Amino acid sequence: MKLKSLFYRSPVLSALSLTLTLALAAGMGNASASTVIGATGVSSPQGTLGGRYPLVNTINQSSLSATYVSGITDFASYTATTTSGQLIGSGFTGFSTNGPQQFTFDLGASFSIDGIAIWNTDSVGAISRFDVYADDDGDFSNGVGAQILGPSSLNTSSAANVFDFASVQTRYVHLQGLASLDAPDFYGLNEVVFSGTTAPVPEPETYALMLAGLAMVGAAARRRKAK
Repeated sequence: MKLKSLFYRSPVLSALSLTLTLALAAGMGNASASTVIGATGVSSPQGTLGGRYPLVNTINQSSLSATYVSGITDFASYTATTTSGQLIGSGFTGFSTNGPQQFTFDLGASFSIDGIAIWNTDSVGAISRFDVYADDDGDFSNGVGAQILGPSSLNTSSAANVFDFASVQTRYVHLQGLASLDAPDFYGLNEVVFSGTTAPVPEPETYALMLAGLAMVGAAARRRKAK
């Protein structure tokens, strides 16, 4: 028996086919969900201040009021409600007198990102102005890729500073501090995360269509059994 005729002759398979078609059609219109993407590594051409304020503090969630799971936690709700310890748990670059200083974040794999959230420190050295670049490696000194966020200002409150930009596929992100509080020879931040796009999440209407289709499958099966 040909596959096409099987679907026409079997009400169960026809109903199942309709269920899948409706669910897929509804799912195609769903918006993608943006989740928190945390970096797996951080470095700087200027090195790290070390001691109580190593660079790793900017990615280890050490002073955030709530924790996240990278790739799972919703970005918008998390960044809207989470605060930082500001100086406590901050990370600073090493001493340098060569002007702007950089943080390079390794996401661990290539992601499509479209935003960044920064919890700033409230100490001397807090970055007050910065820009952001994507790159194909973690070395800032050999040139950078596209600028994904132009010069922007940071405040020093305990809330997240959130910035959106056009989606870009990258593994490495360079954050360049252009100015800092009291302009010392080191630059600091408290915590940094990114907004990443994950697979589409079915909307309630999709679930409703799937349930309706499954009910049709069950009814067709009962009618066939009763014959």
